[in-house]
Order: sequence, then C-alpha cells, then structure tokens
Amino acid sequence: MTVRSVSELAGQVGAMDRQACIRTLRTLPVRWMDFSDDWLARQSLERLQHVTMAACVHVLKTEGEVTLVTGGQERRLGPWTAPSSS
Repeated sequence: MTVRSVSELAGQVGAMDRQACIRTLRTLPVRWMDFSDDWLARQSLERLQHVTMAACVHVLKTEGEVTLVTGGQERRLGPWTAPSSS
C-alpha cells in the first residue's frame, strides 16, 4: 500500500456514514471479526470509522485489495504495495 492509497483509504472511510461503515465491515473477508448488531448500534460514527479503517488496512495487507461499500456502490482500493526498505 502506498502513501497515496493510505490517504485515499482514510479519505474514503472518513466520508462514510454509519450505514456505509457497517455495510463495509459486514462484507470484508475477515473471519476473526464478528460484530453483533447490538455492538455496532452502540458505537459512535467516529469509532465505526476507526474500526473500518483498521479492518480495511488489515484486508489490504492480507488480501492485496479491499472493497468499500458507499452509497450503494462498491469501490476497490489496492493492490497492496509494501513500502521499500531504502
């Protein structure tokens, strides 16, 4: 993931409303992440955006790309590009 794609991801997630965050979290291929409807309903928008961002970064690292669900549309970000060590 490049700095540009991290910035783009942060901008996309930061513009999401509650429903977009929840839809994205529900569609991410992360087996260990299982949030109940009750837990999601109790979280602030800022918290949902934070969790969504962290989950998306994880998916980018493990899967190479991530799909965000906003406004009924899907948007793919990726592929993952590891930073150079120079």
